[in-house]
Amino acid sequence: MKEGTIKKVSAYYFGEEQFKDELDRVLKEFFNFREIGQETELNMNSTEEEQLNEWFIFDFRLRNGKTILQDFYERNPFILPQDEMYIYRVLQNNEYGLWKVLKVETDKGLELENMQSAHKYYVSEKLGTRGVSRGDYIIARVANIEGKYELVGANPGKIKVDSLTRQDWKFFVKSKKINPKTVRDYYFERGEKNFQENQS
Repeated sequence: MKEGTIKKVSAYYFGEEQFKDELDRVLKEFFNFREIGQETELNMNSTEEEQLNEWFIFDFRLRNGKTILQDFYERNPFILPQDEMYIYRVLQNNEYGLWKVLKVETDKGLELENMQSAHKYYVSEKLGTRGVSRGDYIIARVANIEGKYELVGANPGKIKVDSLTRQDWKFFVKSKKINPKTVRDYYFERGEKNFQENQS
């Protein structure tokens, strides 16, 4: 995917006054705030910021019922040519969840299996191949971009095979709704800020 593809979307929604109320709702929903105002403090680490941005782009629904990607694709606010807009339609079809790493080819790609759907994909990836081993699990989003699968969204969260609990397994495999917000809520309920606290 071309660099800057998602930044165009964020720039539009964060830059338009008409979406201010929607953006307040984004923060309220993601962080489970009752209210949000000028005094609201957000102490996010980089992982949380990535998760928030991913959830906003791919999962959050505007009051018109559309995801940000769907709304952006239909509006085409920057009047981009159709061959450039194509990516925003393609990205709407993606799969998020817990993936088992079946094979690692360093700086080339990963073979992954989704633990909920059992779908298997070979994902073209460079950075994501470093620091993972066959048998590890990652929390990630996969999309087919112009005939090849790629990791899209936040940097994948890794769970070592020996730290995946029965409770984790039940959540990731049995839950009807898996996205960065539900994953964040799950780890918060366990007293952990995010999955990465499990990895040391």
